[in-house]
Amino acid sequence: DTALHQAVGNLYRQRGLIDRAIEVHEAALQHPGLDAPVRCGLMLDLSRDYLAAGLLDRAEDVLIDLLNHASDQNDLANTARLLLMKVAHRTRDWTRAIFWAEEARQHEANFRGMQYEQLMGHFYCERVEQALSENDSIAAAQALTMAQTFDAPGPTERAAFLRSRMAGSV
Repeated sequence: DTALHQAVGNLYRQRGLIDRAIEVHEAALQHPGLDAPVRCGLMLDLSRDYLAAGLLDRAEDVLIDLLNHASDQNDLANTARLLLMKVAHRTRDWTRAIFWAEEARQHEANFRGMQYEQLMGHFYCERVEQALSENDSIAAAQALTMAQTFDAPGPTERAAFLRSRMAGSV
């Protein structure tokens, strides 16, 4: 029974038995005749297993595949978008983090306690830092302009610091 496999796999992940969770969810996905909602739920669980295991590239692949299958399931698709944003955050790929945050916002995702303005300000400030470390002053200036459009306490202060740093006063 697929629901049982899904529950057992989730229990394994919760208990830290990530390899077993991956095994169970991968096996459940092999069952022929899975309907779309069940398949998508299993894919989401498998992506969470991969994230827990630190297999970010695999998690990303499954989540993108999930988006292709879950177009009519907005909540599930938005969960995938938010997880893709987290993958990008963990890999410090700020451009992709910004992309997935914008996608989630466009599809009216619930950011679950995270504030969109703060996230975007943070991502753009990180992009400024990255561009500065790469000596790309044009990209840094563009990212700083974007960071300043997100009026949130932490990012606003950080953007001001970065602006003064770029001006050479820090």
